[in-house]
Amino acid sequence: MTKKRLRNILVLLLLGTGAALVTHGIVRHYQAKHLVLAPAGLEEIRFGFDGPVNADGVPAPWQEKVIHGSLHVEVTDAGDGTGAKALCVKCDKSHFLLGNQGQPFDPKDYPFVCWSWKADKLPPGGDVRKHAPLSFMGENRNDAVLQLLVVFEGKDVLSYIWDSTAPVGIEVQEPSPVATVKTEVLDSGPAHLKQWVAHRVNIYADYQRRFKKLPGKVLGISIQTNSNHTASLCEGLIAKIEARRE
Repeated sequence: MTKKRLRNILVLLLLGTGAALVTHGIVRHYQAKHLVLAPAGLEEIRFGFDGPVNADGVPAPWQEKVIHGSLHVEVTDAGDGTGAKALCVKCDKSHFLLGNQGQPFDPKDYPFVCWSWKADKLPPGGDVRKHAPLSFMGENRNDAVLQLLVVFEGKDVLSYIWDSTAPVGIEVQEPSPVATVKTEVLDSGPAHLKQWVAHRVNIYADYQRRFKKLPGKVLGISIQTNSNHTASLCEGLIAKIEARRE
């Protein structure tokens, strides 16, 4: 094997790591013929944090995957007077995610995904636009305090983040040979730090605009946080994740 080919294989492996782990426990465990979809007539599908917690503090049916460092999560009250539960994530030079495969659904029936999140501490200088996998290819500062990912059939992923630096509205495709990850910045910087921010995105429309085709079924929802590239600490909370008809 030539040095050039070995280097190319290494690059592909490194490029694929993030997206492969993003879809860990969702894409590879589901095939279309095995899906039991949510009924079309519900008002909403909830991806809450009310289930019993495991030894790591992760509530069922969420499943954790630590990519680098250690996992620090806690279920707490959202503090909005409704009694809703929130998931608090603390990421210290780490990278981890939680996936919920509990209720696959058809995005044509439930085109909107809604949630609220609050960033308490951002990874300094985090920037989704800087995601070079190797140092000779450029800088990697692709850390974000909060990231919500919608995983579709076909290893397609819509990703929405609270970035430290990249402006609101910036859209990027994060490189990977094993999944197609399309990311959009919904919040940026400290302007709303320590404040709850609510979002409602049309994943059915976003998918068609970003992927130029009709979406398959949604296999699950993931939450991700990372601060390993900036060797920093970040903290945030997320609550009230729902797929809705309107």
